[in-house]
Amino acid sequence: MRRLTRLACEANIVFWLSVCLALVSIPVMAQTAGEASIQGTVTDPSGAVVADATVTAINVATGVSTTRTTMSNGFYVISP
Repeated sequence: MRRLTRLACEANIVFWLSVCLALVSIPVMAQTAGEASIQGTVTDPSGAVVADATVTAINVATGVSTTRTTMSNGFYVISP
């Protein structure tokens, strides 16, 4: 009987620790919501990469624009 009570108490502690951990992780997940990046490679009509090309992304909701220049391999990344 005493052993069963101890196991029940330990199970209860594990349960509540799991609940607390789940609740603490919710704000952490919320902080990363909505962040993304845009990436790609700029090529010309023949398929050759274009170095030093200007790429601009515009947030139509806010009007904020972000501009990047492609690398020597035509690759660009736009991130917050």
